[in-house]
Order: sequence, then structure tokens, then C-alpha cells
Amino acid sequence: RLVDVPRQCLHEAIARVGPGVKLNTLGDFCTTFSRERGFGVVREYCGHFIGSEMHMRPNVHHVPNGIELELRPGNTFTIEPILMEGGSAEIMGPLEDGWTFISRNGAWSAQWEHTILVTEHGAEVLTVPS
Repeated sequence: RLVDVPRQCLHEAIARVGPGVKLNTLGDFCTTFSRERGFGVVREYCGHFIGSEMHMRPNVHHVPNGIELELRPGNTFTIEPILMEGGSAEIMGPLEDGWTFISRNGAWSAQWEHTILVTEHGAEVLTVPS
């Protein structure tokens, strides 16, 4: 379940992508989807747009937010929600290694991600092996 729910969240978020969709609806969806299944969404990490640089703004938040950018064909970005067991998704860190973050309550987390291209009729996943 820890692996399956985040994967389902990702795939169902991708299914909502298309021209005219507002970017912040993805955050609303991921949060609602996760809560209904007993998970929380880590708000400190997000997806990002891809263009002349790998990590570009606007950020793609997986929690409710005010980024009402209307998606249009050609937009390329990542969706990468991190879901944590138990509904709370509070993290702390980095630890002494300068890299590791952990949950405040000891819960496990999982993440899936894809890079998405908005097309005329929806979305194309760019990070699927051919």
C-alpha cells in the first residue's frame, strides 16, 4: 500500500493534465486523494517545470496553492508527490550528512515521479521506457 497509493496518486494526477487546466488543481487533487487513503503529502518538496534549465519555476506543488497558471501545449514539467503514512507529513532535517530528511513521527514515505508534456489533447508521459 505504501508504494501503490503514491503511484496511483501520480497516475491519476497525470490524467488531469491538459490544455486549460490550472496548475494548482494538481495540488488540490494530490492532497485530497492522499488524505482519503490515510496519507499526508510532504509540502516541502515539489515538482518543477523544465525548459532552458532542468529545474524551473513555477514549482508544481502537490498541496493546495495559489499558482493558477493555465497549462498549454508545450508545457513540460514533473509531477512527483511524496506521500507519508498516517496523514501527517511533517519532516525534519537535513541530518548530519547534509542530505537526509526524516518524518517527525517515524512514518514511512514513498514517491513516484514522471516528466509530463502538455499536448493539444491532454498529456504525454516522457519518462516511460519505449
